[in-house]
Amino acid sequence: TDNHEIRQICPEAFQTLISFIYSDSMNFHHVNDVGKLIELYHASNQYEILECKKKLFERFSSLELDRTIFGQILSLLGKL
Repeated sequence: TDNHEIRQICPEAFQTLISFIYSDSMNFHHVNDVGKLIELYHASNQYEILECKKKLFERFSSLELDRTIFGQILSLLGKL
């Protein structure tokens, strides 16, 4: 058996992504860690899980972040 290790995402973020794949209705409002949200966005982009990306973008929009920080996040997400 060929084992593949996924290193680009922390186990908790990966578990959240897998839950989303199977339920397709995950609400990301419980995730307040911006770094974890970015990891989730990166993984959903890497695996082309478009609905997850959309929900994560909505979550970023709902966070009360400084405009500069929000702009930096949007810029980063655009590069992923």
